[in-house]
Amino acid sequence: MTPIQVERFIRNLGAQKILQQIKRILFSKLGGHLIDPRDFEKYDRCILKILKEFDREDLPVITNMDFGHTDPMMILPYGRIRRIDV
Repeated sequence: MTPIQVERFIRNLGAQKILQQIKRILFSKLGGHLIDPRDFEKYDRCILKILKEFDREDLPVITNMDFGHTDPMMILPYGRIRRIDV
């Protein structure tokens, strides 16, 4: 997933009013093992840019986690309650 695709994805959530309803966002390492870790900041800037557009700068966002298509891979089961300290 490229930074532009991330922008479009989050902007779509905002257009559908989903951003106004969620309490936090978790992202794995966008681009997975295929991108240079030094490029992760580009993704973070894209995410923050769109959150600002939709007045959701208050939304806690955690990025670069090892779940999804990453190595190593942490498992996050769906349908379970998780506690995230921010």
